[in-house]
Amino acid sequence: MMSDPSPLSITWENVPRGRCVVCSSELKDRGFFYCLRCGGVAEIEFHPLGGGPKMIQINPVLFLADARSKCCGAELEVRTRITCSDKCHRLFVRVLISQFGEFKRLVDQSTGKSYRVPTKEIIEKGLKWRDLTRYPEWSTKQQEEDSPNDFSNDFLH
Repeated sequence: MMSDPSPLSITWENVPRGRCVVCSSELKDRGFFYCLRCGGVAEIEFHPLGGGPKMIQINPVLFLADARSKCCGAELEVRTRITCSDKCHRLFVRVLISQFGEFKRLVDQSTGKSYRVPTKEIIEKGLKWRDLTRYPEWSTKQQEEDSPNDFSNDFLH
């Protein structure tokens, strides 16, 4: 059984250092590129920009390029790792849930409807506006139960 997450803390300063935010171990793989068409880890292929060069240097560390996946030629998504193992990831999620609550109340500003979204899914999958309707609507009873961890009320007025 895992220990209580309350004595644990997350060391956010470790992210730019390439270290685990839970145990401070060095990360071997900090991140991967994923193909947005097939969803797999992708190798990168650079395509010419508007018939010109494949890459334009903006400054000493920033380049502009049209990078695509070799597998499908689709756009890429970067997913960065901040924990070193499944165990540290589980601890990381538990600490955030203990700080922010098991569910978050998110408001679709185009409709004004509130949705009950698990904090774990926000952390692990991210969330896009169009995905909100997949979650149950937030009820008044849930609002009373979860109000100590609910900061979204401040944004409704």
